[in-house]
Amino acid sequence: MNLDCSNCHSENTQKLSLIVNNGTMDNKSQTAGLGFAGSGLGLGVAASKGTSTSKLAKQYAEPEKMPVIGGFFAIMMLSLIATIFFGSIAIEVGVYIGIAVSALSLLNNLKSYPKQYASWDAKFICLKCSTVFTPKDNHTTNAEDEA
Repeated sequence: MNLDCSNCHSENTQKLSLIVNNGTMDNKSQTAGLGFAGSGLGLGVAASKGTSTSKLAKQYAEPEKMPVIGGFFAIMMLSLIATIFFGSIAIEVGVYIGIAVSALSLLNNLKSYPKQYASWDAKFICLKCSTVFTPKDNHTTNAEDEA
């Protein structure tokens, strides 16, 4: 497989998923403090965790799956608000729409997402000209090679 850039033909290329993984870090911190104020004593404890992502990792992030349950609950919340204007029928319509949206999201996650992920995972980036490309498999069969 030829991993040279398809644009400038540089050999200085890297798999896109490695760029994303190297630009994404999980953070976790804990802190405690003790303080005095007047006649009182104070104690504080805090913990946090999160993820730091570089701009490059955000730009070339892997495709995301569609939310299945979250979409249903969002539509149900809108349906509850709609009952103010349309009565209880809004809840019934919301359930049907919510089920349909969830089913379509699930279908997308099962059928389309694996293809999208495989396409993303096969891509490389040129570190010279920033072209994102999918390497071509250039196996040629020659009678001389087989002999």
